[in-house]
Amino acid sequence: MRTMKQQARALATAWRESPLLVVGLIVTTIASLLPIWIGRYVPLLDYPGHLANLFVWRHLHDPAYGFDRYYEPNLQPLPYWVQYGIEYVLAIPFGEEVSQKLFLSLAIGLLPVTVALYAKQLGRDPWLGVLAFPLAWNMNVSHGFLAYVGGLPLLFLSLWALDRFATAPSWRRGFLTLGLGVSLYFSHILIWGAFLCVGTVTALLSARPLTLRRFLSLPLPLVPVFLIGVWAQTYGNADKTNLPVSGKGLRAYEGVYNDFFANVGMIPGWTMNTIPELRDEQLYSGVLLLCWLLLVVTGWHRGSNPEQPMGLARLKEILLGRAEAALLVISILYFTLPRSLIRPFYWFAINRRLAVLVTLFALLLIRGTLLHSTVRRFVLLLAMALSVLYSLDISAHFWRFNHRNRAFEDLLAQVPKRAQVLPLMFSPGDPDSLMNCFNQWGSYVHIRQGGYMLPYFPVEFPLKYRKIKRPQSPAWDAPQQFRFDAHAAGWDYFLLHGPARIPEFSGSDPRVRLVDRRGDWALFENVKEQSK
Repeated sequence: MRTMKQQARALATAWRESPLLVVGLIVTTIASLLPIWIGRYVPLLDYPGHLANLFVWRHLHDPAYGFDRYYEPNLQPLPYWVQYGIEYVLAIPFGEEVSQKLFLSLAIGLLPVTVALYAKQLGRDPWLGVLAFPLAWNMNVSHGFLAYVGGLPLLFLSLWALDRFATAPSWRRGFLTLGLGVSLYFSHILIWGAFLCVGTVTALLSARPLTLRRFLSLPLPLVPVFLIGVWAQTYGNADKTNLPVSGKGLRAYEGVYNDFFANVGMIPGWTMNTIPELRDEQLYSGVLLLCWLLLVVTGWHRGSNPEQPMGLARLKEILLGRAEAALLVISILYFTLPRSLIRPFYWFAINRRLAVLVTLFALLLIRGTLLHSTVRRFVLLLAMALSVLYSLDISAHFWRFNHRNRAFEDLLAQVPKRAQVLPLMFSPGDPDSLMNCFNQWGSYVHIRQGGYMLPYFPVEFPLKYRKIKRPQSPAWDAPQQFRFDAHAAGWDYFLLHGPARIPEFSGSDPRVRLVDRRGDWALFENVKEQSK
């Protein structure tokens, strides 16, 4: 509560000093959330699959959908609890689709706030949070990594709590840090690991003077965070449904690695990259980099003690500060972790997800007060304008996407309730989406029709499949492998997106009947199944 009052007072002070910046902050915040609410559908890769998981979990025993014939709960102590738990609670008053949008809105909107909070704790200007607005729409969002994206603001909040504990230890601050740290594991395991690595180093630097008592107190919140995460990961994987822990040690793990320069080149593509054109990772990222450079250069002489002459002590303060240490640690993780893991299980994009953290921690290198210089105020306004432009650009793409794909709802309205529909996305992408956003589009069919849907996630949480006979289908990302004799049984309709270059849907196969075709969408009835 005291922190909220302090932030309110800081905002009131900023209003007196520069009302234009406060208005710009409000406009920037609204613009950053606009893409989520511009239309019904948010064309992100994993987004529909997460939504279907939430919907089935909440309606598992609803006879109107018949989900419990195919699914049962799997509520192990695994990551993703933060995402699905918050969404479950929000869905009670708002429904599933709105609750997932609210969760993503919280993740996008709170990232600049928590960066500002942590920046202030490190002795930097909280207005640095403005530069985090465009970074909130990063490649992790495009992939629909909602648990990871939701964990980003939670990470900075946890580091803020840990730094406060390390600076002035108390039981209250220790328990707060412990609770936030444990929640990071239940958000995403990479976020949890980043907190342990970055937090350990910055906590040691915060404890000044580093007496024996302080040194012994520092592990009090961190050790339980680590042990609880290890226990949860081991216990929750007893049935091997999520990222199994190998008993063979590190020898069992094999990854694919980038070299140093490939990792450097990957940073723009995994920070600001949401639209299919190149202007976000090139033009917009370039402008943000320019803003960062201007603020770094103009604030280089504005350390915590600017009157101190440049010497060994001042050099130590600049090079070995907590912000610099945090950036160093997260950079080491980024450049040493594998790009992806291939054994003992496939885990896509490991170090790539950390690229946005490298950029966010780099913001904390900026020193000095941002409102006490005309040049720096102008740079802040430029960063706000960039963020608003970027958000409006994303919103325009998402609006066109929703407008173009209204035919999907028109076709699905012609399908009887509880009829089973097999989605075959022969064109997985869209001109207004960076990702193959239709790969998991069958999740929207699942939400409406109930019953069974082909699996989209290897992790069976919060649900797992019952061991019963289920309708067969090609892999969700390989619809061209569809063969009527192998996959048609159990499906009443086939929903196609894009041209199908297989004979079953050529128009001459008597086993299927074209119900309707609109734009890129086509609906076929399984005549053979209906005749049973």
